[in-house]
Amino acid sequence: IKNKEFIITQKLDGARFILIKDHEGNVKYYTRQGQEVTGLIEFEEDIKKIPSNTVIDGEVLLDKDGLHSKDLYRETMKEFRKKGEKHGLILHAFDILSYDEFRKGVSIDNCKDRKDRLHELITNNEFTNIVEVPVRYMGKDENMIIKLLDEAISKDEEGIMVNISDGVYECKRTTNILKVKKFQDADLKVIDIIEGTGKNQGKLGAITIQFIVDNKIYQCDCGSGFSDEERALYWENKELLLNKIVTIGYFEISQNSKTKEYGLRFPTWKGIIRDDKTEISMY
Repeated sequence: IKNKEFIITQKLDGARFILIKDHEGNVKYYTRQGQEVTGLIEFEEDIKKIPSNTVIDGEVLLDKDGLHSKDLYRETMKEFRKKGEKHGLILHAFDILSYDEFRKGVSIDNCKDRKDRLHELITNNEFTNIVEVPVRYMGKDENMIIKLLDEAISKDEEGIMVNISDGVYECKRTTNILKVKKFQDADLKVIDIIEGTGKNQGKLGAITIQFIVDNKIYQCDCGSGFSDEERALYWENKELLLNKIVTIGYFEISQNSKTKEYGLRFPTWKGIIRDDKTEISMY
């Protein structure tokens, strides 16, 4: 971001969600994994106000106040994965582009113009289940990143997103949008469950997780963050964790000076099983 204008918004932890309205006005919804979502009957009136040839990208969250980010995510995914009709879900929109651009995999407009277009669409219509993720800052002052990050953490928010103002939308991982958090999170794969010792004998002591550095897979153990109830539950029901993608918090990636192997400093279980993911994601 050095010497570049950037846009800061809140980081949301919900279900990543793409709303597509093609040239004929047909509407479909997809997860980040490309799975179609059905049963969103409460969105039907809102989509009538969205022009054809439009794609909206955002996060779906349950309309429920007072929950910590982690608890809200769990409740959201419970409703989002339900078969049949789904209720109480709100699309927090943070990007918009045309269906043609989406199919090509890249937008013509830059981020600032797309944010303006999204703002105009939402402010000019009375949507019930679609809201805008508001811009908290736009400019070149890098000090605002830490300032707004601290404010987000004080509100029990997960962090912030930093968008490069002149960056295009790309249908792939891109450095045009950056996630900023105090403690980094990664979605990692559980490959083993280790029995504890002492008071945790006969319970989960730690999990062995896989992570990626420079396109190579490494592994380490994570034993922090589990409640007594979780240690008993996952030891008796190992299938709930084994080969699953879970969210792990860590301070940084470190390298052993002798073995040159990598590890995670202070890996901590965040209590989240990412049933919507099948691959390791470090960012």
